[in-house]
Amino acid sequence: MSCRRFVEIYSTRIADYLKHFESERSQVLVDIEKACEERELEPVSPDVGVFLRFLVNISKCRRVLEIGTCLGYSTICMAQGLTSEGLIETIEVDQGRASEAEENFKKADVASKIRILHGFALNILPTLKRDYDLVFIDALKTEYPQYLDHSLRLLRKGGIIIGDDALLGELGWGDGAGKKALDEFNRRMCNELKGVLVPLGDGLTLTTI
Repeated sequence: MSCRRFVEIYSTRIADYLKHFESERSQVLVDIEKACEERELEPVSPDVGVFLRFLVNISKCRRVLEIGTCLGYSTICMAQGLTSEGLIETIEVDQGRASEAEENFKKADVASKIRILHGFALNILPTLKRDYDLVFIDALKTEYPQYLDHSLRLLRKGGIIIGDDALLGELGWGDGAGKKALDEFNRRMCNELKGVLVPLGDGLTLTTI
């Protein structure tokens, strides 16, 4: 058996095994998944959503910044892990998606924990002040290095940075500019900031400061 064939079988068996331990998703998350599939949008995968909720919970996060709301899938997952007094501020440039996400937050009963900031991320980020426990990045890939610069300024000591879709460049996504930006982001996160790249979903890069 070739090495590649072994890896394919191994990956399939592991994925099938893990399904036995998946936590049941709420109906609103299932509905968001369907809406995104119909419109060719890319929310985080269910396993990434579970991981985000877990990480927010064990870190006892009170303030979270999300760059890129889409329809609110990852926002809801993180809100479910927040402390009772916690708040997520999430940036979304598309007004239609922001409005739809707001409705999804109400359906998931987490609207009181979330504040949507409407506009371009690179216009909004300079207006924010340092006070965040965690920053989750899932927006325009070519701007990931700039998002990282702002995240370093905005995070409290010991805060967490997470970048989604870290492996998309290696999976053949996008143009040269997107791959170059993701490569720079991953290099800085892993080499300069001593973080780690985890092959979960389309790749997560994490670090603390």
